[in-house]
Amino acid sequence: MSIVDSAKEFFQFVFSNWLRWGMNVMPYHRGAWVRLYGVPLHAWNVEFIKLCVLDCGRFLRVDSCSADKDRLDFARVLIATPVLDIIQRVETVLVDGILVEIKIVEEWGYAMGEDTCLFEDKSESEAASSDCEEGFADLEVRRNVDMLVDTIADGLEEAGNADIQGKRDVERSVKTGDNLSSERKNEEEE
Repeated sequence: MSIVDSAKEFFQFVFSNWLRWGMNVMPYHRGAWVRLYGVPLHAWNVEFIKLCVLDCGRFLRVDSCSADKDRLDFARVLIATPVLDIIQRVETVLVDGILVEIKIVEEWGYAMGEDTCLFEDKSESEAASSDCEEGFADLEVRRNVDMLVDTIADGLEEAGNADIQGKRDVERSVKTGDNLSSERKNEEEE
């Protein structure tokens, strides 16, 4: 204990919170899936992702789609965290001499503070196949988005048809004008 006490300043520099272990010290950790947005492609690997979530909690695993680079819009990581609130933070990391902001956002599929690991009872093959899915999609939101896309597509189609009709009208007037001018030429020649 005297050695630890003599290096107290060093430990405070390295660790943000440290205390002596005892039999009754059992910290609570919950599992949480977090998404990392803004990871540069040239730095996209499991070791870099581990560094990004270091302050959020203990790294458990990266989903297969993120590890295999099947999708590159965000990396999905399972961490063990003592934090009961929804994780939402920005980490600034130096990548090849450039400061990059990595946004870390917890997936909102469960109630606040619930343990994601308690719900992970699928077999590994089923979990690997569903890792690429978006997850907790709201059916009403999906239906609204589909209706919006259909409305936009219909509007574009109508605008395209109106544009085509307008071009046909212009072509007719040009042809009619050409016919009139050719008739005048014929009359003048006679």
